[in-house]
Amino acid sequence: MPAIVDTIVPWIPFVGLLSMRVGIVFAMMPVPFSGVAPVQMRALLGLMVAYVIALPHLPLAPHLPTDAAFLLRAAATELVLGSVIGLTARVTLAAVDIAGALAGVSMGLG
Repeated sequence: MPAIVDTIVPWIPFVGLLSMRVGIVFAMMPVPFSGVAPVQMRALLGLMVAYVIALPHLPLAPHLPTDAAFLLRAAATELVLGSVIGLTARVTLAAVDIAGALAGVSMGLG
């Protein structure tokens, strides 16, 4: 049992930081969620996607520093980057939505 714990413990901060970025991107993106999927589903999907992203980087996980100052700074960075990515997707899709609505109104469809 300790061998399993020794292999899983280095993954916790690694997957945790990845899930922060992926989770905030999923929270900010309007598609495919836009109020349809419950929060638990989005959180689970974020953890699963973060785990899949982390799988190829297995050798890097033990080399991640685990001191509190580094992890706090890294978490803040991940949250900011995830927010930027999610808001960029939201603004881009909103611009396409508005352009479509304006095209529809100009053709007399709205």
